[in-house]
Amino acid sequence: MVGPAATAQGIAKLQVLARIVQLALVAFLLVTGLAFIVDLVILARQLQVADPPTAINDLGTLVYLLMILLLLLATIPILLWVYRAHANLREASVAGLKYSPGWAAGSFLVPLANLVVPFRAMRELYNRSHGEPEDFAQSGAGPVTSWWACHIPVVMLYVALSIQGVLPLVSNIWVTAPPAATTIMGLFDLLLLMGSAWFLHQTIIAISMAQRHGVATANVFE
Repeated sequence: MVGPAATAQGIAKLQVLARIVQLALVAFLLVTGLAFIVDLVILARQLQVADPPTAINDLGTLVYLLMILLLLLATIPILLWVYRAHANLREASVAGLKYSPGWAAGSFLVPLANLVVPFRAMRELYNRSHGEPEDFAQSGAGPVTSWWACHIPVVMLYVALSIQGVLPLVSNIWVTAPPAATTIMGLFDLLLLMGSAWFLHQTIIAISMAQRHGVATANVFE
């Protein structure tokens, strides 16, 4: 059994990672919100059958590049946070855990597995951190469910757009749509991205607070 000092050290590390992740997600939300506004301006021009100003197009390109950069920069601390939060439960000798820290974090990067495992592992992490017994590890967890409900459509939409872009390169099939329709799809995607980031932010806060303040029952962090 790992001693209380080791568990306290793990929780302290989790709080540092949580602050970093929260700052990264807030920055991502702000930039994504700006991208949404830019796309609204572009859509208004498209509905008027007019080309958007060059400055707006340039701003949109810059904002999207910044959004991608922030997403990449946020990925590492998010995975580290996931690993550390699961490791804290192990170090506190919580029984019946189905997901190891390594697999809970690494599953985000494994195709197909990343459509199921991160959600189930995060739900277990949320419930067990809040003191739920093993039998209720996969019971409903509001912020986790909301995060995944936004995340999966984003993934599916990006897959569809990727297929649309690759098809002309490997076949004679071309998939086209009116510019306004493409922009509307992009706006919907941005809303889902913001929802995913926001609910992940709330999930991280809830789990970090549970582990820090002992919201979990005494047999978790005693």
